[in-house]
Amino acid sequence: GGIAGQGLAAAGFSSSSSSSNGPGHPYQQQQQQWPSSCQLLIHCDESSWHLVGLLLVSWLHWCCGVEESAAVESVSQSLGVTLDTAILLEVRRLLVFRAKERFSRLMLTWPYGGLSAEVSGELVGGWTERVAMKRCLKPDGCLGASQGHFYLELKGLHPGKYHYKYIIDNTWATDDHQPQALDSQGNWNNVLEVKPPPRIETPEEQAHFAALQALCMAFERKLRPVGSFFGS
Repeated sequence: GGIAGQGLAAAGFSSSSSSSNGPGHPYQQQQQQWPSSCQLLIHCDESSWHLVGLLLVSWLHWCCGVEESAAVESVSQSLGVTLDTAILLEVRRLLVFRAKERFSRLMLTWPYGGLSAEVSGELVGGWTERVAMKRCLKPDGCLGASQGHFYLELKGLHPGKYHYKYIIDNTWATDDHQPQALDSQGNWNNVLEVKPPPRIETPEEQAHFAALQALCMAFERKLRPVGSFFGS
């Protein structure tokens, strides 16, 4: 609802500024049908219009496939503000960085019960290390794990194969539904292969993965995409 003393920002968008996909956008191959025009009413303090404008441009560009220059022009004219496009470049850089980081990150889950669960092996620094897994308590799940299941998020892994094992209630165990291999001592271990990240160098590739990362963040946090760019 509105707050006393706030202004009303009215942003109108036409099909001329929202019907084309930028190079490398994940939706580039889809035939989107946009309305001929729309109007968005936002209650906010007038000093916040610049931030609101940046959020709108981000949403139009990364989630709707609108060319960035067209989105900036449309939002600037609608709100009557001059947007600092340097911030948009920094947001894109951050999204590309997180996209690269995503490919070195993985999630382990143990859905088979137990009172405690740990992971040991090359994934967590060696066989003398034991890293505790968390139990998901949320009804809607935790980072891909269902309620009641154990999960562990791992980041910064380099490409290669990693041998690991679970420790469930202080008993060594493997997940029979995941790849396994025998070690030199005849023990079965789970094996995980981390593949090299994709090439993200050209402007087209950066635009593609920035958009993909923005949508992934929105989905994972279950928030509207415009709110995810700035970590809200």
